[in-house]
Amino acid sequence: MGIPKEINAEHVKEAAKVIDSGDSGNFGEATKYEAVVNGGRYPPKALIGIAAEFANGQRLGPRDFSSGESPSQAAGFLRNLGFTVLSKQRKWWVNQNQTFKSEFSGGYLWSPKKNSNGARNQFYENMKLVSPGDVVYSFRDTRIVAVGTATSHCYDGPKPVEFGSAGKNWGPSGWRVDVTYSKVQFPIRPKDLIDQIRPYLPNKYSPLQTTGDGLQSVYLAEVTGALADILEKLLGDAGNQLTPPEISDFDIPSVDPISDFEDQLEENIEAEKTEKEQLAKSRRGQGKFRENVMKIEKCCRVTRLTDSDFLIASHIKPWRHSDNRERLDGANGLMLTPNVDRLFDRGLISFSKSGELLIASVADFDSLQMLGIRDPKQNCGSFTDRQIKYLEYHRENVWLGKG
Repeated sequence: MGIPKEINAEHVKEAAKVIDSGDSGNFGEATKYEAVVNGGRYPPKALIGIAAEFANGQRLGPRDFSSGESPSQAAGFLRNLGFTVLSKQRKWWVNQNQTFKSEFSGGYLWSPKKNSNGARNQFYENMKLVSPGDVVYSFRDTRIVAVGTATSHCYDGPKPVEFGSAGKNWGPSGWRVDVTYSKVQFPIRPKDLIDQIRPYLPNKYSPLQTTGDGLQSVYLAEVTGALADILEKLLGDAGNQLTPPEISDFDIPSVDPISDFEDQLEENIEAEKTEKEQLAKSRRGQGKFRENVMKIEKCCRVTRLTDSDFLIASHIKPWRHSDNRERLDGANGLMLTPNVDRLFDRGLISFSKSGELLIASVADFDSLQMLGIRDPKQNCGSFTDRQIKYLEYHRENVWLGKG
C-alpha cells in the first residue's frame, strides 16, 4: 500500500498524542529506529500508521509499509518531514572474569544455553536479544575495562576451545555473538562509585550488587535508561572517549567457529569409508542425505520454489549436533532456498509443529522481506511426526525465539 504522501508534520504530532493515550494500534515497540516527536520517542511505523488516519481517514497496518531509511519508508519519510530519527541500540553489561581474554581477543561473547541443571537462565537468554550495533560494556576484575559493538545476532556455536578449564560444567554448545571490542583507556571501578550508581540499579536482573560488587550468577544483563546514562557519564568523567568501535555492515569474523568445529567432527567420524563419504557430503546438503530429503520435501517451505537446482537440503537438527543416523535421515531435512536456509540455520526463523512460520523478535522484517519472507504469518504446510521431533530440537536449541 505504501505511505500516503498527504501525511504532514502535524499529522505525525497528532499520532504521537494518540500513542501517548495508550493506543498504538497493532504496532509493537520500536526495534531499529526511534523518532523524536514533541520531546518523546516513538516507533516510526506506529507514527506513520496512525498519522495516515489523520491524513486521509484510513489507518495503516504494520504490513502496509516498511520501516527503513528511504523516503518511501517510515524512518526516511519522517526525516524528510523534519523529525529526528535515531537508530535504536540496546546496551549490555557482560561479566567476563573467567573468559575476558579469550572473548576480547577472539571478538565474541559466548554463554551456555542453560544452567548446568538444565534450568533456564535469563542472563543466557539475553544473548538471543542482542542485535548488530548494540553496545557491550565488559566488566572484569571489578572494573569496566572495554567497550564493544555487536556485529551479529546471536547464533548457536560450540564452546570455545580456548576457554580451557573455564566453565567445566558448561555444555559443548551455547550462544555466541560476534563483537568488535576496544579497551577502555581509563577503566572505572563501579564499587568506588556505587553511591552514584545504586539509585539506578534495577530490582530484577541487576548487573551489580547494591554494594558495587559483581554478581557471579550474571553473564549478560541489559543496561537501560538512567543506569546507561550514569555509566556513560562516569566513563566520560574518567577521561574516556565514549565512541564505540565503528563497524561495517560487511564485517566478517576472521574465524568461523562453526566450520572449524565441524571440520574436526568430520575428520573424527568413525565409519566405513563409503558411509564416511556420505556423512561428509551430508554436511554440505549433498549425496544420500539430499536424496532422502527430496523424497519428502518437494519445494522450499517458505518461498514455494520447486526448482531443485536452486534449493539446499538443510538439516533441521544441525549436522554438528546430530549422530550419524540423524545426519542421513531425510526427516531431519528441509529443502530451502539459500537465503531461507541461512535464516533457518542462524535461528532467525523456525516452524511450529503445525506449520506456522516463526520469526525471532530480533529479526528485522524489512530485511526478511528482501530475503524472501513475504508473509510473517504464513503457514508452511504440515510435517511428518519425525520432522516434528527434529523441529522441537531446532526451536529449543537454534531458534532465537520471541525473547
